[in-house]
Amino acid sequence: MMLFLEEYDMSDSVEIGIIDNFDRKYDYSIADSDLEYEEIIKKYKCVSISDDIFNKIIPQLADMDTYFQNYGNPHKGLDHYGETIIPPESLHEFIDAIKSAGILTNEVGSLLILAETAYSQGKYMICFGV
Repeated sequence: MMLFLEEYDMSDSVEIGIIDNFDRKYDYSIADSDLEYEEIIKKYKCVSISDDIFNKIIPQLADMDTYFQNYGNPHKGLDHYGETIIPPESLHEFIDAIKSAGILTNEVGSLLILAETAYSQGKYMICFGV
């Protein structure tokens, strides 16, 4: 069942993008960045997703292999309040979770396209939590 939703409150949102040149030695945490937040969002071509929508997707990803802030910090699931790196081998699970959430908005459609692009190109994704 697909829910058609016109609007969600975007005051609290999650930004998800593609890392074009993943560096296993780099710390992707915002706190350590020399860039402003808006520059980071542009750099990774991020899509904004309402936290309300994100909360419907997160539980399905609790066992997905990820990294928190850097490659040296393997984890499971998504960090709701920090930076999560999603490796190419986990993108199929990420895409399935987006589809199975049953929500259709422009933002979710854009996220799905972005995730499928990353998957087809074997790239890492990054998620900046609220």
